[in-house]
Amino acid sequence: MSIEAKKRLIDRIVQDPSFRQQLKVDPEGTIQHSGLDLTEEEYTSVVAGIDLSLPDDQLQERLSKRQVLG
Repeated sequence: MSIEAKKRLIDRIVQDPSFRQQLKVDPEGTIQHSGLDLTEEEYTSVVAGIDLSLPDDQLQERLSKRQVLG
């Protein structure tokens, strides 16, 4: 599994409010149309355990911590 691919997805979720909102509404479709070349395993690895229903500020905080921790 590509650590770089997971990092790109987390970066995009943290930095792009529009992408984050689209991901909440249609996770699979958003990833497919994002230009991020992720396998299903990579995508699942990142979003597993992430509560996309959290408010943006809480979601950003958790993902930022997750990125730092690896």
